[in-house]
Amino acid sequence: MDYPAIMALLLGGATCILAAWLLWLMVLLLVRGVASLDRATHYAQGGIVAMVALFQGGDLLAGVMIGARAVDRVAPLSLEGLQLFVLSPAVLAATAFLGYRFWRLLGERPTEGDLARHADVSEAGDGTEARLRAEENFRSVVEHSIQGILVLDGVDIVFANQAFARIFGYDDVEEILRVGKLDRFADPDDFGALRDQEGRRVVGEFTTDRVRWRGVRADGTRIWIDSISNAIQWSDKQVLLAALIEVTDEVERQLETRSAEARLLAALNAMGQPVALFDVDDRLVVCNEIYRGLLGDKAEMVEVGMAFEEILELAVSQGVYEDPGANREAFIRRRVEQHRNSVGAMSVTFQDGRAMELHEQRLSSGETLLLTVDVTERVNAEALVRASEARFRDFAEISSDWFWETDVEHRFTLITGERLRDLGFETEKLLGKPRWNLNGADEEERAFWRDHRAILDARLEFRGLEYWLTNPAGARCFCRVSGRPVFDDDGAFLGYRGVATDVTARHLAEQRVLENESLVRSVIDNSPSMIAIRDLEGRILMANKAFADIVDTSVDDVRGRGVTDLYPTPYATEIFGHHEEVIQTGRPVVREVQIPSSRGEITVLTVRFPIRDVNGDMVMVGMTSTDISDRKTMELDLRRAKEHAETANIAKSAFLARMSHELPTPLNAIIGFSQLIDQEIFGPLDNPKYREYVGDIGKSAGFLLNLVNDLLDMTRIEADQLDLSPVACDLRLAVDEALRLIEPTARPKGLSFTNQVPVELADVLADRRALHQILVNLLSNASKFTPDDGEIVVGAEPIDDDRISVWVADSGIGMSEDEVEAAVVPFSTSTLGSELSQPTEGVGLGLAIVKGIVEAHGGQLSIESEPGRGTRVTFSLSIAAVPAERDLFGFNQDRRRALDA
Repeated sequence: MDYPAIMALLLGGATCILAAWLLWLMVLLLVRGVASLDRATHYAQGGIVAMVALFQGGDLLAGVMIGARAVDRVAPLSLEGLQLFVLSPAVLAATAFLGYRFWRLLGERPTEGDLARHADVSEAGDGTEARLRAEENFRSVVEHSIQGILVLDGVDIVFANQAFARIFGYDDVEEILRVGKLDRFADPDDFGALRDQEGRRVVGEFTTDRVRWRGVRADGTRIWIDSISNAIQWSDKQVLLAALIEVTDEVERQLETRSAEARLLAALNAMGQPVALFDVDDRLVVCNEIYRGLLGDKAEMVEVGMAFEEILELAVSQGVYEDPGANREAFIRRRVEQHRNSVGAMSVTFQDGRAMELHEQRLSSGETLLLTVDVTERVNAEALVRASEARFRDFAEISSDWFWETDVEHRFTLITGERLRDLGFETEKLLGKPRWNLNGADEEERAFWRDHRAILDARLEFRGLEYWLTNPAGARCFCRVSGRPVFDDDGAFLGYRGVATDVTARHLAEQRVLENESLVRSVIDNSPSMIAIRDLEGRILMANKAFADIVDTSVDDVRGRGVTDLYPTPYATEIFGHHEEVIQTGRPVVREVQIPSSRGEITVLTVRFPIRDVNGDMVMVGMTSTDISDRKTMELDLRRAKEHAETANIAKSAFLARMSHELPTPLNAIIGFSQLIDQEIFGPLDNPKYREYVGDIGKSAGFLLNLVNDLLDMTRIEADQLDLSPVACDLRLAVDEALRLIEPTARPKGLSFTNQVPVELADVLADRRALHQILVNLLSNASKFTPDDGEIVVGAEPIDDDRISVWVADSGIGMSEDEVEAAVVPFSTSTLGSELSQPTEGVGLGLAIVKGIVEAHGGQLSIESEPGRGTRVTFSLSIAAVPAERDLFGFNQDRRRALDA
C-alpha cells in the first residue's frame, strides 16, 4: 500500500476541514454579532486546549469537554456559543485526532518483525517509546501555538512554549526554564488564586473557572493574563496543563470604560439634581442616584432598560407627585406625551411639597436628556416676596395715608393716596408746589418752616414733622410727615421721598383735652377721695385738696415730699411697702390702712395702681383713698349684734329643747284625763256644757302636744341629731296607714284620697316613724289647702335602679313662686287660709320638718305649684337592698297586721 499517498490524502483532507472551520468561524463572527475579537480568541483558546488533551490522551470526549469548559467562562453556551465551539475547536480536534490515528495505522503499519518487537516491548511493559512520541507530538503542536502553554508540577515549570516566553518578555524558553518557578511570573497578590486553582485541578475537581491574574514581565512591568488549566499525565505523574493569553489591552479598555462610567456617574451625582438619559425607544440608559432617590423605598427598582412610562407609573404609585386623584391615567398619558415631544421646561409639584422644574431635550442621536431642577427655594422665595410685598403694602397703607415725592427744588412730583381726597384736596393741583405753600402760613409759622427748610437743604432725613394745611373748603387739617433724601448711583441729590398721615383727629382730641384740663382738675380737687400720684421713689408729684387736708398741709407744699416726710415711721413703713409691691408686681394693690390725721387715727381703703407711658413702661404710681372709718365702726357694731343674735339663738334652741322635753308629760296627762271624763268612767256629767268643755280641753292639749313634737323635731333637725333607724318599708302600706289617719278629719269637706303607689314597687329604705310623719304632714297640708270636694293623690315611680320618687298632689288653691320659697322656711306662716272658708292652723313647721327628714334620708324635696291649679310635692328615697319581711303566704308582715286590724 502506498502509505505516503494515503498520508498526503489525509493531511489534505485535514487542511480542507481546517480551512472550512476558519471560514465558518468568520461567518459566525459577522452574522451572529460576536462582540469582539477577544471572545473569538477565547473560543480558539478552548480549541487548542482540547487538541492538546487529545494528543496526550487520545480521548475525543475528554477533548470536547475540556474545550467546552474553556469556552464556558467566556460566554454562556447559547446557540451561538454551541455553534462556535462545536463547529470550530471540536471539528479541529476531531480532524487532528483522526489524522493522527490514521497516520499511526497506515504510516507505521508493522511488519511481522515489528509485531514481534512490539510484543516483546509490550511483554516487558515498556511504554517509553509511545510516551516519547506523544510528547514529541505535543511539543510540535504547542510550539507553533500563539497561546502560551505551560506545564506545572506544583509551582515548578516543567514545560513552556515560545509564546509563553514572548508574553513574559523573554527571548527563548530556556530562560523560562532557568527561572523555573511560577511565582516569579505572577504578582504576589494574585498568586494565591493561581495556587487555589492548581490545587483543585490536581485533585481532579471539575471546575470551569477561568482565572484572570496579573503577570510580571522580565522588565518588571505588570500584564494581565487569562489562563485555563487542566490536570494531565506527564511522564508518569500528574501535572497541570495551562493555556494562557495576554488580555492587558482588554483589561485596560474595560478599566478605562469603567473609570469613564464611574466619572460620568460621579459627575451626574455631583450635579446635585436628578439627571437621566433615555434612548430613542424611551428606555433608561443612565441616571444618577438622586434620580433614583425620587422613588424613595422603590429606588432599587429603577434599572437600566426600563421604559420611561414604567418609571413614571412607579413614581405615581409611590406618591412622588401630588395625588392626581381620579385623573391618574390621564396624568400619566399627558406626561408621557410631553416626554416624547420634549416640550422643554415644565413645573411639577411633588407630594412632599418640593417644586421641580423638568427640562427635557431631544439630542441629535435621538436620545432624550432629562434634567430636574429643584426650584422649591425659588418658589418659596417668590411666595415670600409676594407675601412680603403684600405685607409691605398693607403696612404702608395702614401706617400712612399717602405717599409723596419731591424734586431737587422740593416741589411735589408725586402725591398718591385716597385720604387726601377724603380731606377735600385735589392731588393734581398740589403737584409742582412746595410743602410750605400749602397751608397759608402766617408770621408765627415762618420760623417753623425756616427750620424745616434748613433740614432739607442739608439733605437730612426727618421724621414726625407735624403741620397744618387748609383744604379748598377752608377747613384746617393736620398731618404728620416723614421723609428721606434720594440720591442716584453717583451720589447726586434727586429729591425727597416719604409718607404722610392724617392726624387731624388726634390734634382735635388733644385740643379737647387741653380745654377740659381745668375741668378735670376741678373734679379731682373737689373729690372727697384722697388722690395722689407718686414717682417710683415715692415722692408726691400731684395731690388733690382732700389728700393735703388729711396730712394737714396745702396742695403746693405736698409736692416733692416722700412718705417719711408725711407720716410717722410705723405708718410710713407700711405705706411704702404697698408702694413697692405695686412696682414689683405691676398690678394694683388694695389695702385697708390706718393713718394719722388732724382728727386722730382713721381707717382708709387705699388703691395703688401703676401708671405707664406709651411704651408700656411703669413711670408713676397712682393712689386713691377713701375714709371708711364710719363703715368700720358700723361693721364692728354689726359683728357685735350678730354675736348677740347667735347667743340668743343658742339660748332659744336650748329653751325649745328643754320645753320640748318637759311639756309632753303634762299634756299627755291632760289629754288622758279629758278622755276619761269624756267617757264618764267615774260617773256621768250632769251638765252638758262640761262634756263640751272636756272635748275642747282634749283638742287643745292634742294641738299643743303636736306643736311641741314639731318643735322637738325641728330642734333635732337643726342640730343634725335626728335618731333614724332605716329599714325596708312597704311604701304602699305606709301610704294606706297615713290615709286612714287623715281621712276622718277630711271627711266633712268631701275630699277624695287615692293611693296610686304600684303594688309591685320595690320597698324603700326609711325610718318607719319618719316615713309616717312625712306622709301625714304632706297629706295634712294637702287637705288643709284643698277646697271642698277636692282630690288628693299619692303616687310613686322608680327614678333609677337605686331611688324611688314619691309625690303627693292635690287640686287645692296652689302657691306662687315666692310662697313656695317661704313654705319650707321654719316658722313661716301663710295667708293661704284666707282664701278658704275657714282659716288654717299651724305655726309653719310642717314642710320644713318634711324637708329636713327627707334630706336626713339622703333624698331631695321639690315643690311644683301654681295658684288655682294645685300643688305637687315630690320627694325621693333609696330602694331597700333587702325587701321587707314577708310571711309564708307572701304578704308583708306590716300589711297583714293592717288587714288584721
